[in-house]
Amino acid sequence: MIAAAGDALWKNGAVCGKKFTVTCMGPRNHVPHPCTGKSITV
Repeated sequence: MIAAAGDALWKNGAVCGKKFTVTCMGPRNHVPHPCTGKSITV
């Protein structure tokens, strides 16, 4: 699996080594997505 953070979250590496819980809120299109509501720690 791969996780990425944008500049606003990354803060020039200040969050390196930190853990985040990411929750799938649903697809960006109208196709049903099996991850909706599931979370993972990255």
